[in-house]
Amino acid sequence: MSVRQIITPRLLRAAVIAMTVIGSLPVAAAEIRAQGDMEAVLEGKIETGDFEKLWSCLFDGNFSRGIYLASPGGDLAEAMKIGRLVRSLNLQTEVPGDYPSKFMENRMHILKEPKVDYMCVSACFFVYIAGIKRSVDSPFGRALLGIHRPYLSDSDLQAATSDEAIASANRTRAIVEIYLKEMGVPAKYADEMFAISKDNIRWISPDEVRADFNGFIPELRDWVNARCDKRSDTEKNIWEQLMHGKTINELTPTERAMVDTLAEKRREQFSCEDKLQSELAGHAYQRALELQGQSHSR
Repeated sequence: MSVRQIITPRLLRAAVIAMTVIGSLPVAAAEIRAQGDMEAVLEGKIETGDFEKLWSCLFDGNFSRGIYLASPGGDLAEAMKIGRLVRSLNLQTEVPGDYPSKFMENRMHILKEPKVDYMCVSACFFVYIAGIKRSVDSPFGRALLGIHRPYLSDSDLQAATSDEAIASANRTRAIVEIYLKEMGVPAKYADEMFAISKDNIRWISPDEVRADFNGFIPELRDWVNARCDKRSDTEKNIWEQLMHGKTINELTPTERAMVDTLAEKRREQFSCEDKLQSELAGHAYQRALELQGQSHSR
């Protein structure tokens, strides 16, 4: 019997939902709203219908170049739909961080339930990785970004046969692996995800964020650097040393003299990157509007 025959529609749907946060914190359905200058906010539990809410937010006169994510999880299937919309519109994604800073304070201030929602875990992770540029609101801290095993609810498991449960788990894994590959995420995160029980969270480390997520997606990184990164090889080496824990006092006098120049070049680089990402998002938004107009005229 094929997998298609084994997995009933009910089980197939259930197999890609319920990536909810651990514990029994009360969580409300996601609220999606425009916030500030060209930004959308997704806050709360991701549920069926949130794709349509985001679409309405983005195309009801609220152009956004990015989306801030503060969610304890929710419906994985819906998160993937949202993620594919985020990628098609070339949006930037940003998640909470744990290092006290003006960025963190500003972000917590805009949330309605920061004690519950100031994180991006479970299904939220699938929206975050869809950004063409990914960032953390506290640049010097750990991203509050976590993963764990997608799972069936207890009621679905009780109603399923063992064969159905196995087939659903295998199908879910295949769906997750395809999506991660589509978003350019290392395959190891599928292994990590399915190695964690549904009742625990595996937090993504700062080193992993820097290596695998922070900044532009791999497909665009070289293109962006060619336009925006004006540092010399020596300056890049100093920056890498600083990023990996070397203090200013451990630098040589010559290296220290280069730090101010390096800082200014970094500011120019970030400004250039923001401009490029805004242009990419703007072009994608216009294409989407044109396609909408074409479909309505038929």
